[in-house]
Amino acid sequence: MSTRARAAVLAAIVLAALASAAAADETYITGAHLKAACEGAAPDYCRGYLRGVVDVHLGNSQKERYFCLPVDQGTDDELRAVFLGYIAANPAKINEPASIVVWRALRATYPCKP
Repeated sequence: MSTRARAAVLAAIVLAALASAAAADETYITGAHLKAACEGAAPDYCRGYLRGVVDVHLGNSQKERYFCLPVDQGTDDELRAVFLGYIAANPAKINEPASIVVWRALRATYPCKP
């Protein structure tokens, strides 16, 4: 089996695991699920999830911002690094809802200036 085929099979297995974990709880995925995706198991899922959290925040926070991304930052790779760095520094948060962990990571890294 080629490397690409193995990677595709692995990604399919991880996505199935993420889907079953989400279906089992049906309320949220955890920081642990997102960490697994971001560490290589499902990089497209990771990027989409992180970008989705940012987009929802920007779309719903016209009066008060929870975090403030600088204009020149917030690339997919930077968002991934921020999330993974936060989880590494705060391992007790790993089983919390992934969206909350991402928000906290972004707020810690990109606080809004008063």
